[in-house]
Amino acid sequence: MDSPITLDPNLCIGLILLVSGWLAIDLAIKILGLCLGGAGALLALDLLTLTIPDFRPELWMIVLAGIVGMAIGYFLVQKIFRLLLFIVGFLTSVVTVVRMDEAFN
Repeated sequence: MDSPITLDPNLCIGLILLVSGWLAIDLAIKILGLCLGGAGALLALDLLTLTIPDFRPELWMIVLAGIVGMAIGYFLVQKIFRLLLFIVGFLTSVVTVVRMDEAFN
């Protein structure tokens, strides 16, 4: 017995690409946050050593600054990305409502 509903193979491929692309974007955002946070923390520690000549950080301070900076960057970039998605979704819905009002009035 044949099913009355048939799926276009291009639709299935498109859905797979959409999901895998979304996962890749999420992973890229996480990696970007880790890298930027760690680099920012190490640059801040380097700036501190340049401004205070007597301050010489030990190895554990450098590692701790990198880890803390990575954690801060990870959470900050995720929050900014979610806020950006919210703003884009909100503006898209507002534009859609305005277009629908123009079309039906």
